Amino acid sequence: MTKHTKLMGYKCFQILILIWIFVYICDGDIIISRCHEECERQVRGVKGEDLFCNKDCKLYQCNSGCDSYTTAVNSSCQAVCRKDGTSSARSLQQTERQYCTQGCSFALNVFTDGIKEYLGDLPAPELKHGSKGYSFLTLHWSGPINNNVTYYIQSRVLDTNGDWSIYGGSLEHPNGDLKITDLQPFMNYTFRISLVITTTEVLYTKESEIITTLPHGAPSAPIITEISAPTCSVISLSWKPPVYTNGHLLSYRLYLKPINNKDVYDTSVEVPPDVTSWTFRQLKSSQEYIVAMTARNQDGEGHTDRANMTTPSSGNLLKNDVFLVIAEDNKVIKQDMTEFFSSPQTIHKRLNASDLIKGQKVIYEIAESLTGVAVHIQKKMIVCSDSSGQVHQVSMVDSSITDNFYPSLSHPGAITIDWLHNYTYIVDGLMIKRCDLDRPSCIMATEMLPSQPDVIKVDPINGFLFFTQGSINMGLYAVDIGEITPSKPARHFLLVSSRLNSFAIDFNNMQLYFPNEIVNTLMSAFLDGTGLADVRKDKVIQPNYYSIRSMVYYGGVFFLTNGTKLLIEEYDEKIGKFYVNEMYVTKYSSFNIYHPTAQPYPVPHSSPQDVRGLFTDKRVIIQWNRPKPLSYQGKGAYKNWYYEVSLYADDGTDNEIVEKVTGSFLEIEDLVPDTAYQVKVRAWSQTGSGPWSEVFVGRTLSLEASTAKVIVAAASQSDFTTGLYEMDMEGQHRTQLTTVHLFYEELLDLTWVEDKIMWASNVNGVQIFDRTTAESEIVYHIRYATSVSYDWLGQKLYWSNPKHNVVSIYKCQLRLVGTEAVLV
Repeated sequence: MTKHTKLMGYKCFQILILIWIFVYICDGDIIISRCHEECERQVRGVKGEDLFCNKDCKLYQCNSGCDSYTTAVNSSCQAVCRKDGTSSARSLQQTERQYCTQGCSFALNVFTDGIKEYLGDLPAPELKHGSKGYSFLTLHWSGPINNNVTYYIQSRVLDTNGDWSIYGGSLEHPNGDLKITDLQPFMNYTFRISLVITTTEVLYTKESEIITTLPHGAPSAPIITEISAPTCSVISLSWKPPVYTNGHLLSYRLYLKPINNKDVYDTSVEVPPDVTSWTFRQLKSSQEYIVAMTARNQDGEGHTDRANMTTPSSGNLLKNDVFLVIAEDNKVIKQDMTEFFSSPQTIHKRLNASDLIKGQKVIYEIAESLTGVAVHIQKKMIVCSDSSGQVHQVSMVDSSITDNFYPSLSHPGAITIDWLHNYTYIVDGLMIKRCDLDRPSCIMATEMLPSQPDVIKVDPINGFLFFTQGSINMGLYAVDIGEITPSKPARHFLLVSSRLNSFAIDFNNMQLYFPNEIVNTLMSAFLDGTGLADVRKDKVIQPNYYSIRSMVYYGGVFFLTNGTKLLIEEYDEKIGKFYVNEMYVTKYSSFNIYHPTAQPYPVPHSSPQDVRGLFTDKRVIIQWNRPKPLSYQGKGAYKNWYYEVSLYADDGTDNEIVEKVTGSFLEIEDLVPDTAYQVKVRAWSQTGSGPWSEVFVGRTLSLEASTAKVIVAAASQSDFTTGLYEMDMEGQHRTQLTTVHLFYEELLDLTWVEDKIMWASNVNGVQIFDRTTAESEIVYHIRYATSVSYDWLGQKLYWSNPKHNVVSIYKCQLRLVGTEAVLV
């Protein structure tokens, strides 16, 4: 006999054994006979007699359930045993159904166990080679077939995190090739075969490998998730990719169309497929726009999603009362910019170095050279550093001076002020320090840098500190100010690699501007360094943007200095170009705009999140989360909003609005018991209010319910114990009742009656804690309980048993051994 013949013989023997097992176990007479034996054992073991149905009655009903199990295969044991019975007495009917269901369930278990053993390990369906298209494919399955089992194909779409769903109807020939149609192009699917033995017993094969259909057709529309106008010239939006890409996405196309304004042009931009947010800048204020977007794949642009957004008013951006604060050698000068905006005239004819330009005023003068100057407009304060290593604070109200305000700094240089959080950022040698504006306390904002930063400027609205490196690792860098902590400075990252010594921030357009000496122009970039653009290309008559040491941007024009010249842009509307006017000065080193719009307070751009309320009879505790930051903002973006909370009763009898709430928590008292209320919240600043949140609806408790207590189980974080606690309805006052030691246990359910608390665990079944004696005991005759409930009228404990294939619920008296099945 050959080896192959022996192997074939062994396999045939295995098949014969499986067939014998199936025939023996799944033979109806054998199943019924075993079920009758189990009924005899169960019924005769119950102590005591029932008034309505004695043991013979129960045995008859149990055997009747055994005999009817084949009908329950396609329905349930509850349905099979739901009959009128032999008596009109309701209690007798219930007892008959209980024992009928118990017998039917046991027979059904034997039947399903036999089929499971015959079926064995179920292989996964496989993709048939060469059968895949964009909307169809063919699976092949070679699993075992049983005539008592109904087969279905199930599919799941991984791209949408969908649940399993049945494809088509039951399979007449599940073994072999299975054709699947009506699929979505370029989607990731996985398949399995479900084998239905009974209505409650279903087996599943292993999942197939992930199968991706072929690409075909244009994508569906992207989904715009958020859109806002955080400033008067910016619209920011975020989106989710299309549900059906139908192929590899190549890009998104965004369209911006002004409504009812022919003077404003349409705008469109194409962005990479991995981008999920965008910001339109340099828009017209108080203008309504339509924002539309599509996705594009190999077959073209798909469907469109769109939203409307109106930019807010520009506010008081005036050219009156606007000043430049300038560092000139050893003086701080305040320059009236009205002189620059007025009609052409001789504003300065310098005869010697001590002469002042028309409109200038010396605010502060010292013996040493100034190394940095910054202003806090709201506080009317100037902070400056000098070559002797001191930092001074100068009041623009009464000219009072505080010298050497930060004595811990040894080599102070460039300065910038965070006007929203009241911090001063100061270059100190090869690092940048963050100091409190009101007290001489400083921490490291950055780690050691390769070279001393030339210029630093902070954007507290969006959460970044920007600085330049001019000698080593030249370029423009940024720090997320939200990452600065007293124990650890923040990391810095490169935005623009270029030789530059100055830059300006445009808070309205979320732009950075800086000179490019190679092509003698001014460049712009987004706050993350992307979107580089030449903003003065072919727009300037005789440009002169070399060796710029300081620059500011205001009213659409730049003010710059190279140290010996003051450069002022002027726009000529007739020719559509800029002139750069020059004025000779002495040792200008730093510019600051002095006008409220130069240090703006942001307006909340989105609504507070997750508003919720906890109501008692006369009080509500309201909580919410801060508005989400915009996609381009850092962790340090401004978030110290005030909040306005609106609470009003549905019937209009009780309304209240609470303004200027700080934090994200509010408690309101003196409400009306048993009344429905609606709550909404919005953020606001001194500049304006954001949108209202979604409405949260709650109801105050009735006076009777307000005294109720709650019993909860809470796990300890330090050891393997769980405490049982009693709390009031607010969760404010908690009293520990006992400790449950659960090293390998999991507490599953709780119930109580009078002074006793009962709980089910996955190891010890049911336990009881007596609050009067503080003692615990285990109910030993109850095993495998997953949920418990107590009938305080009938004095019975009910529990569920997961060891059966149907929902089985049992009851017993606590101090007596013996259980009864309950039909549910």
